[in-house]
Amino acid sequence: MDETRTVVESFHDPRIRYIRHEKNVGIYANWNKLVELCSGDYVCIYHDHDNYEDTILERLAELLDEHQNMSFAHTAHTLIDAQGNLVGIDVWDFPSVMQGSELRLRIANHWNAPVVAATAMVRRAAYLKAGPYEASKYGLACDKHMWFRLAAEGTVGYVPEPQAHIRVRERNGATSIFSWDNILLPQLMRRDEIAEVYAANQVEGRKAERRMNQDLDRKLLVLATRCLLLDPPEVWLAEENRVISQMGITARLAYRFIRSSRLIRSFLKAIVLPLHYKRIARKAAIEQRHAKDYASQHPRIHV
Repeated sequence: MDETRTVVESFHDPRIRYIRHEKNVGIYANWNKLVELCSGDYVCIYHDHDNYEDTILERLAELLDEHQNMSFAHTAHTLIDAQGNLVGIDVWDFPSVMQGSELRLRIANHWNAPVVAATAMVRRAAYLKAGPYEASKYGLACDKHMWFRLAAEGTVGYVPEPQAHIRVRERNGATSIFSWDNILLPQLMRRDEIAEVYAANQVEGRKAERRMNQDLDRKLLVLATRCLLLDPPEVWLAEENRVISQMGITARLAYRFIRSSRLIRSFLKAIVLPLHYKRIARKAAIEQRHAKDYASQHPRIHV
């Protein structure tokens, strides 16, 4: 049973409020409501399944206090599993103060943002200018677009020492179940970001969009082939036309060739897929070793 209400009310502090929706409204509707209800200068969104250093608020507030034109600040973080074991590390070679335009350019040119919501402290005034998280438009990746929009409101701060320990998504969790919407909607978001950040340089904008399309084709071809090989036909066929229509002509022809050849499909399923999963496992093991090496060199990290 969730005892959050009991724990919160035990503090007897009028500054602390417990608010619960009558029904599950989803992650981003909760976040939007949280920002709306906040009255302080700074806003943090922390999750009950993650762990945080005692110094995270101090370190972030210090940056925002010192730089009045800073829209938000965020920190490096580690990744932990459900048992609290260290499995990864995420530290960027960022300056303590970055121009917002620099971060916007970086976000527009990659699928993932180097900002994790649970490590960020945002100036409330910047949130109000940027507007709400747009889950209905961009899906579960809409927080990436929020950092893109917030970066337009000022500079961005960074703390390179991990101050948060983020729990990785578990299989069959609400945010980890595979969904084609979570693959296809971010492409709309990234197109919008590219169009905005390269508005004054259409030549570079076309180059950036071409790179994005090439990345997307590779991603869609791999995922579509995996679905073709492993998903029940009635599940995959319901999505196939929608997904294939988003591919460029080369990727589409490659998929159709794979689909038409039983021999190729058998080879991919028997040989290539196991090798692919082994490569993923090796990569995860390397990341875990790297994280543990980092933690051993930074004994102040408490996971």
